[in-house]
Formats: sequence, structure tokens, C-alpha cells
Amino acid sequence: MISRRDVMTAGVVGTFTGLTGSAAARELDSGAGQLPAVPSLGSSVEDNVRDMLYEVRGVQAAVRRINTSVTEAARVTGGALADLRERFALYLRTTGRFPEYIDVGTDVFYEAYDWHVRHQQSLQISRQAGSRVAIVFMFTQLVLRPEQERTFIGVPYDGA
Repeated sequence: MISRRDVMTAGVVGTFTGLTGSAAARELDSGAGQLPAVPSLGSSVEDNVRDMLYEVRGVQAAVRRINTSVTEAARVTGGALADLRERFALYLRTTGRFPEYIDVGTDVFYEAYDWHVRHQQSLQISRQAGSRVAIVFMFTQLVLRPEQERTFIGVPYDGA
């Protein structure tokens, strides 16, 4: 099977350098900024190849930056959800299980909702007694308390 890299490098770089696609790719990867030797085909062709390789490296760097930012965004390491996880961890250490409920303000509720949407997780939203709305996050129902502060995180509790 031919890899995408072989096809792309064989078409662009391989034509001018006389290398096969995978050999050209290895030379580009190991070159650390050095361009492969280009046969003397004229300065305009050499300049075009250099320009194309420079652009490809720029695209590679942009993809790496995007990948890094997406990977970091996928973690629950900051904001209200990190505080919520701290409460869960304390409850888990104390009782040996996750809480059934925890009261939260609107910002925390929306952040949990956005987390589910961003990571394409299924939403489990329900109505509680007294017209309270709850969303399940990490085995616990976050009960919306709009009368509290927007960043409010209550004490975890069980239903009974």
C-alpha cells in the first residue's frame, strides 16, 4: 500500500530530486532545515522547490500547534470543572464512591454542558422535583441552582 506521504513527496519533491517518495521524506525529516540536493535545473526551479518546501514546513508547524492546543483543551484541568473534580475526589476519598448530586451555579452548569458538546459526549439532562434541571457529569448529577452565585459549587450529597 502506498502511504499519503509517498504520494505527496513523490509528486512534488521526487520529480525534482530524483529520489523516491519515501527517500525524499526521510531526507526532509532528517534534514532539520536542510533542503535535499536539487539537480541543476535552473535557479527558478530550485527557488520554486525551496519555496514549496518552506511552505510545507510552515503548514507542518501550524498543524503541530493546532494539535497541541486541541490536546490541551481536551483536558479538564482548569476552570470550574477542575474545582468540581476536586470536590468529587474529596467525596470519593471520604465515602469510597461518587456523589449522586451536587448543586451548581449557572456558569458551572453551562461549562459542563459545553464540555459534553465539545467532546461529543451524550447529554443526560433531566428535571428534578421543584422544576430543577440536572445534567450528569462524571457519574454525578449537577443540579442547577440559578438563585446561587454563577460560579457556585455546593457540597456533594446523596438522594436519601
